[in-house]
Amino acid sequence: MKSLFDKKAKDRPLQRGDLVLRWDVQWEDKGKHVKFDPLCFVPFRIVEERGNNTYLLENLDGELLELPVNG
Repeated sequence: MKSLFDKKAKDRPLQRGDLVLRWDVQWEDKGKHVKFDPLCFVPFRIVEERGNNTYLLENLDGELLELPVNG
Protein backbone atom coordinates (compact mmCIF):
# COMPACT_ATOMS: atom_id res chain seq x y z
CA MET A 1 0.00 0.00 0.00
CA LYS A 2 2.78 2.43 0.91
CA SER A 3 4.68 1.91 -2.32
CA LEU A 4 1.49 2.48 -4.32
CA PHE A 5 0.83 5.71 -2.42
CA ASP A 6 4.43 6.86 -2.87
CA LYS A 7 4.21 6.41 -6.64
CA LYS A 8 1.24 8.76 -6.91
CA ALA A 9 2.13 11.22 -4.15
CA LYS A 10 3.45 14.60 -5.27
CA ASP A 11 6.00 16.67 -3.41
CA ARG A 12 4.32 19.93 -2.46
CA PRO A 13 6.92 22.35 -1.14
CA LEU A 14 5.53 24.95 1.23
CA GLN A 15 6.52 28.59 0.89
CA ARG A 16 6.27 31.72 2.99
CA GLY A 17 2.71 33.06 2.96
CA ASP A 18 1.03 29.69 2.28
CA LEU A 19 -2.00 28.82 4.41
CA VAL A 20 -1.82 25.48 6.23
CA LEU A 21 -3.91 23.54 8.76
CA ARG A 22 -2.25 22.30 11.94
CA TRP A 23 -3.24 18.84 13.21
CA ASP A 24 -4.84 18.78 16.67
CA VAL A 25 -2.97 15.90 18.39
CA GLN A 26 -5.47 15.59 21.26
CA TRP A 27 -7.83 13.80 18.83
CA GLU A 28 -5.17 11.50 17.37
CA ASP A 29 -6.00 8.31 19.28
CA LYS A 30 -8.93 6.18 18.20
CA GLY A 31 -12.03 6.75 20.30
CA LYS A 32 -11.11 10.29 21.37
CA HIS A 33 -13.27 11.94 18.73
CA VAL A 34 -16.59 11.37 17.07
CA LYS A 35 -17.39 11.48 13.39
CA PHE A 36 -17.74 15.23 12.86
CA ASP A 37 -15.26 16.63 15.40
CA PRO A 38 -12.73 19.00 13.80
CA LEU A 39 -9.29 17.35 13.62
CA CYS A 40 -7.38 20.51 12.67
CA PHE A 41 -7.03 23.99 14.07
CA VAL A 42 -7.98 27.12 12.11
CA PRO A 43 -5.70 28.04 9.17
CA PHE A 44 -2.22 29.36 9.86
CA ARG A 45 0.12 31.31 7.61
CA ILE A 46 3.76 30.28 7.15
CA VAL A 47 6.06 33.08 8.31
CA GLU A 48 9.43 31.44 7.69
CA GLU A 49 11.12 28.10 7.17
CA ARG A 50 13.24 27.10 10.16
CA GLY A 51 15.00 24.07 8.74
CA ASN A 52 14.19 20.87 6.97
CA ASN A 53 10.38 20.70 6.91
CA THR A 54 9.99 22.94 10.00
CA TYR A 55 8.03 26.18 9.85
CA LEU A 56 7.20 29.18 12.02
CA LEU A 57 3.45 29.88 11.84
CA GLU A 58 1.13 32.76 12.65
CA ASN A 59 -2.65 32.81 12.88
CA LEU A 60 -4.69 35.02 10.56
CA ASP A 61 -4.69 37.79 13.20
CA GLY A 62 -0.89 37.97 12.98
CA GLU A 63 -0.10 36.30 16.32
CA LEU A 64 2.97 34.03 16.10
CA LEU A 65 2.95 30.54 17.56
CA GLU A 66 5.58 30.13 20.27
CA LEU A 67 7.21 27.02 18.79
CA PRO A 68 8.01 26.00 15.20
CA VAL A 69 5.91 23.21 13.68
CA ASN A 70 7.05 20.22 11.64
CA GLY A 71 5.30 19.97 8.29
